[in-house]
Amino acid sequence: MEEYAAVIDRNISWFVGKALSFIDITIEDSPDVKDKHPRKQVLKKLFKNDIYNARDNDLLVIPRKEFTEEKVAKIFKDLLFKLINYSVTAIPEKLRRDAFNALVANAADIAISKIFEEIEE
Repeated sequence: MEEYAAVIDRNISWFVGKALSFIDITIEDSPDVKDKHPRKQVLKKLFKNDIYNARDNDLLVIPRKEFTEEKVAKIFKDLLFKLINYSVTAIPEKLRRDAFNALVANAADIAISKIFEEIEE
């Protein structure tokens, strides 16, 4: 169980790092965002809180034998829905927001794949 939890934790940490770097890049590169630093900090805090809550309250409580890719994908889908909603207020320009959301969704897909690759090894 400890190894299983470590795999989840390592890949969630990787996902958080990617999401936070996407926040920095997207908001810094947005000419229409005036209050960049406070906006980045609020968005980063929301992302980290929700991602770590999903890890602690959803992913780590699934018994190992019931831990399926479908269940994990559902948890990430629900999580991404929240994160996309946050980006609406933080990133006003739709094209940038869509690109940002696509990057975060892609990182989530990679994290899910990495979790199952490592568990199966």
